[in-house]
Amino acid sequence: MLSSRVPYPVVGGDRLRVHMLTKLLAERFDVHLIALHEGPLTDDAEPFLRSIASEVTLLPRGPLAYRWRAVRSGILRNRPLQVGYYDFPDVRTITARAARNADAVFCFHVRMAEYATQIRLPRFVDLVDAISMNYERALRSRLAPAWRLVYRYELERLRAYECATVRTFDRSFIISDIDRQYLVNAGAPAERLIVLPNGTEYGVGSAAEPAVHEDIDFCFVGNMETQSNSAAAVYFAREVVAPLVREGREINYYIVGVRPRPEVRALHDGRRIVVTGEVPQPAEYMRRSRVIVAPMLFGAGIQNKILEAMGLGKAVLTTTVGAAGLDVSPDVHLVVADTPAEMRARAVQLLENAAVRERIGREALGRIQDRYRWPRIGELLHREIERVLEPRSE
Repeated sequence: MLSSRVPYPVVGGDRLRVHMLTKLLAERFDVHLIALHEGPLTDDAEPFLRSIASEVTLLPRGPLAYRWRAVRSGILRNRPLQVGYYDFPDVRTITARAARNADAVFCFHVRMAEYATQIRLPRFVDLVDAISMNYERALRSRLAPAWRLVYRYELERLRAYECATVRTFDRSFIISDIDRQYLVNAGAPAERLIVLPNGTEYGVGSAAEPAVHEDIDFCFVGNMETQSNSAAAVYFAREVVAPLVREGREINYYIVGVRPRPEVRALHDGRRIVVTGEVPQPAEYMRRSRVIVAPMLFGAGIQNKILEAMGLGKAVLTTTVGAAGLDVSPDVHLVVADTPAEMRARAVQLLENAAVRERIGREALGRIQDRYRWPRIGELLHREIERVLEPRSE
């Protein structure tokens, strides 16, 4: 299994997904996890991963090495920067050597697919999202000029590369029907592209988590280093919280997540808006919250923050973009609002009506238990892998 991220600590959607897929694959296979990482690892990272995978190879790279590879492989060789950034010759050698003792190769993310192109084994890739769709959506929203240039440069090349990957791999997995249809419309073969949704470990029992005192009105949880989360958090602060405060409402808004960008940190006043940065247990902030907000302006795939909030039996206020990819019904499993005025109105409604919050939270928890449990997702993953491997073993 090849990953561009070390799935430890298990924070953020990408690390969570590769962590869970590694665990699911290890239920039936001996897994050799090969993972790149940028920056230092904690001492317990490798022992933790060895408790899941049969063999672990962690390959450190410095920030300058990544950037140089992006320039050399991405620009000079006309590949997407997503691919070039992670393309290291010695990793190709390590991967080829590991493949001699393998029955299949599984790549996590399109950025690692290039390593499998010369390996003559059954090949699987988890694309996660249609990243090109995310770029296309981002270009229709407010975006910093530098990122707008990058996304315009990347969009067509990345979309073509994603479709080519689906054509050449035995199976490609993707997180939602919307992402799948986007790539199918772009030319990816539908029969090789399988929806594999995300799951959550919250809400395992038959009822929501035990009630705690709700002293937070609105809470946004996510990796605050990403463009999509940063834009959403700032949008809610400016378009919802600030106007409601001007009306004289006593409310607070917590933004919880690692590495908040400068525009997010600037919102912090310690009273109305609290930007926590990294915290040990983000779920504790969700449990304390009346309303979980995810007002996504652009993005792709499934929002893990929404799944986790639903698994905790919480009412979620989001946008059409945020709810896209989830098998949910607006006003039943969550609340959707796409304009600032509508979002303010629905935010006030949820804040003032505990019965509505509780009803939506119950329905949300039920949908998680029915559709978004990891064991169910594991069954789908293994079924598709076995369809490829079994004919070869006959």
